[in-house]
Amino acid sequence: YMGKGDKIYVKGDLKSGTSFQVFRPGIALKDPDTKAIIGYEAVYIGAVKLERTAKTEDGVDSFSVVSSKEEMGIGDRLVPIPPTPIINYVPHAPEKDITARVVAVYGGVSFAGQNNIISINRGSSSGIDIGTVLELGRYGKIIPDRTNDKKPIRLPDEIYGQLFIFRVFNNISYGLVMQVTDVVSVGDVVRTPAK
Repeated sequence: YMGKGDKIYVKGDLKSGTSFQVFRPGIALKDPDTKAIIGYEAVYIGAVKLERTAKTEDGVDSFSVVSSKEEMGIGDRLVPIPPTPIINYVPHAPEKDITARVVAVYGGVSFAGQNNIISINRGSSSGIDIGTVLELGRYGKIIPDRTNDKKPIRLPDEIYGQLFIFRVFNNISYGLVMQVTDVVSVGDVVRTPAK
């Protein structure tokens, strides 16, 4: 395993790139409603810079590790560092009603709090774009009615925070958890804010 300042050797087509981000393949992200796989999480490990290209067709390229969050190892993937986009957005509610669910908490944990990143099972195909603000909530529990009829009753849904969407794909989006009064759990509901 390698860390900052170490030399690594890479095999593959660099497509003339010289600076790369390193990712480790992560878990499959499943839609809580349909159980279908809607994406795969990639865990950011660090960044590397090309030092020397391979001299032969069966050779490898030499890189130096510029930064690392975790140790890099065999099987980690390189992705060219994209140019930094200039994004101009205004936080806004979605144009149509959206109901989504929390798919995962970034970092492989089960719960999130304020300023953590989560993924949801809706994206651009549902009308979500960068800057969309959604409510975070939890479906009301079903409990036994302890009054006369003893039938189960559903408690009201509880809204406990807001989510700011900053990265959007076709069927999945990433958002920053904001202003919460409870923890965010995988499976919680995400929806258009009440007017």
